[in-house]
Amino acid sequence: MSCLQGKRALIVGLASNRSIAWVVADAMRREGAQLAFTCQNEKLKERVAKMAAESDSDIVLPCDVGSDSEIEQLFASLDDYWDHLNLIAHVVYLRADGTAGRQLNDPRQSRGLMR
Repeated sequence: MSCLQGKRALIVGLASNRSIAWVVADAMRREGAQLAFTCQNEKLKERVAKMAAESDSDIVLPCDVGSDSEIEQLFASLDDYWDHLNLIAHVVYLRADGTAGRQLNDPRQSRGLMR
């Protein structure tokens, strides 16, 4: 039995098949997890949907993690597909200097929502 058999995982931050998020998603799928994906914007939706299909998933939901309301809507929408969630993999792109830009200065950090 695979170590993630029957587990449900949400992949946040997938942008291309060259991203770490894709490697993580592929490994989780190989280990038996059911996957759902987010797309940050409409521009990425078709690309993410194609990669989701390659992972035997048709769940692609919009979510800009910079928006609390979009995060709340994501989980409300995910309830339409699954009755529970076991794993979340949030992969963030970093520049060569190790910074993620404005996300390091996200005002939610001061409210304890990001650590």
